Amino acid sequence: MLKIGVKFSGDTKERIEALINGFTKKRGVLMGKIAKRLEADLRDKFVSNGGKSFWQDASRSIFKSNTDSTASVAVNKPGVALQYYGGTVRPKRAKNLAIPMRAEFRGKNPRELTGKRLFTFGQYGAAGKRFLAYKDGAAVRVAYLLTPKAVIKPHRDKFLTDREIISGAEETIKIYANNCYGLSIH
Repeated sequence: MLKIGVKFSGDTKERIEALINGFTKKRGVLMGKIAKRLEADLRDKFVSNGGKSFWQDASRSIFKSNTDSTASVAVNKPGVALQYYGGTVRPKRAKNLAIPMRAEFRGKNPRELTGKRLFTFGQYGAAGKRFLAYKDGAAVRVAYLLTPKAVIKPHRDKFLTDREIISGAEETIKIYANNCYGLSIH
């Protein structure tokens, strides 16, 4: 629950009416400022998660929107909802998922690689691990892990908490009211 307290100076009635009318007439502006704050906080959180590209890409795919009564953000990056809710990933057009085991193969489809001749390496049994590998001179290098599915656990710590969202909105409302009407809200 948002608790608003007002400290008065000057004509009390006029300042209360200005506050009430201001929030009614300019509510969309206030919601836009809250959405902008939420976007900035979420972007900062994603960047602080680290990682080579996933969270940086996610931070660049955040879009804010608002109406007169809502402020919201959306993340337009595949996989972000999976990180939040968790779930199981299964291949669409193959028997197995190919999980890159080396940085040079991240973001590359093994079917599209032309420079390295990949071959299946490992056991076919249920308990065995299978890989896509390639020869590097006399050595065999593992490129991808082959697996029929990947189970992703929820990572809610990678996102803003409800408390952080509410705190940011409260701070934005305080600043907005103080800048527009010279009122202190606590």
